[in-house]
Amino acid sequence: MACALGPIHYWLFGQVRLAEARGRRLAAALAAAGCEDALAVWAAASGGRPAGWSEQPLDALITGTVHEGLEAMVAGIAAGEAALYALARERGQAAQAAFAEALRADGREAGAALRAGFPVGDARAIHASLREHWLEGMPCHVEIEVAEDAPAAVAWQRRGRPLAKYWTLSPVAASALAALHVEWMAAFVAGCGGQLESAPWPAGGEGAQAFRIVARH
Repeated sequence: MACALGPIHYWLFGQVRLAEARGRRLAAALAAAGCEDALAVWAAASGGRPAGWSEQPLDALITGTVHEGLEAMVAGIAAGEAALYALARERGQAAQAAFAEALRADGREAGAALRAGFPVGDARAIHASLREHWLEGMPCHVEIEVAEDAPAAVAWQRRGRPLAKYWTLSPVAASALAALHVEWMAAFVAGCGGQLESAPWPAGGEGAQAFRIVARH
């Protein structure tokens, strides 16, 4: 290992683990909807790693530099999700509906599992939890500006699509894949007891987006 593991590496790996588990659940939902090859598509596109790989300690999974090892994990998960969505679109409306519902259900359930631990109406707590759970890309590739930070509402702006570089082999447009991510985020925030608002951020360039979490009392 070329450099020592630090807190940010474990923080990112926590997101990787959650995203990898979500990908397997999405693949299982597609398989149940008749796409029998979904699990094989996920495994191949996400890097061909064996089932359960993300349950190993991080230091056991890094063979080169820490940055390269973690980026390979992020790239695999992003490519795997894109491949699953492409498969769902290829197989028709029933598969697309199964994929969309599994995605939303995953977000809602993840948020609801945390809701009891939040102060009522605390948007900051919801936002902090979203940042812990959502794999947005390598931290060095994510540019965020916080526009509002209060218990009642948190707003931020993100430049570009940090995961788009890993979607280049997908036949699905980056905008459609990014929209799926917003769907999951909205479901997660709703499960936590809040509402996510999102809109394009013209000042941030192509693919930039503005988000706002409003807590419900």
